[in-house]
Amino acid sequence: MPIFLERYILPLLAGLTVVILATNPFRFDLIQQLSAIVAVICIAVFVGQTLHKRSTQQATPPPAETTVPRQEPAFRDRSPQLQQPTFHENVDRVHFTLGRNGLTTTYSMEQLRSQPREPFVMGENKPVKLYVQGDRLFADVTVSAGVGQPSIEIRRNEFTVRVPGWDKNSDQQALEIVNAQHQPVFQMIYLNNFHVQVNGFLTFPGGMVVGHNGGMTSNPSPPFEFQIDRIFKYPSAQHPGERETH
Repeated sequence: MPIFLERYILPLLAGLTVVILATNPFRFDLIQQLSAIVAVICIAVFVGQTLHKRSTQQATPPPAETTVPRQEPAFRDRSPQLQQPTFHENVDRVHFTLGRNGLTTTYSMEQLRSQPREPFVMGENKPVKLYVQGDRLFADVTVSAGVGQPSIEIRRNEFTVRVPGWDKNSDQQALEIVNAQHQPVFQMIYLNNFHVQVNGFLTFPGGMVVGHNGGMTSNPSPPFEFQIDRIFKYPSAQHPGERETH
């Protein structure tokens, strides 16, 4: 159809214009002639523009669909979603032990829910503060980052100062924090639903106490020869809640 219009209709309109100007077969006056010529020119322009637009649309391919790769937020939190130690039964009293078979103190659940308790008293210092909210046990602790390093505070089971290379792992029975060498510096372990053992390097002004496999040691001198068995695998981002096989 476009070829037919280009080869026959447009030449016919051009010829009609010449006839109107040269021979005036319909005996139009001057105004009629000019009007007819303008009408023919308008028709020719309309047809020509329509043909040009159609040919341009056919020659131009539709734009290709592009897939924009999905970008993650620049500051996305990539820390593992860890469980927290929780109580699963109605427990009246809870026992806390520092180190294996070490110093033990006991509180009622009502006491822990009413206000924080400090089970381990080292003279006038109380390096551990324990409290319960809902069915979750929290520990506020100051742990040693090593000789000559500032102590690190743990609040609501989280670091308040992030140490490069330190990591944390946990499940419903235990919470553990390790240093850059993946050595445990703090553990809170549910031995059962009413007995919690705390291990680690607990610091206080002028001293340190360590809960470990052999019990409890106050103000040890380096090199430290006692042992704290690691509970979880690391890094926690690759092993969330996954325990070591001893």
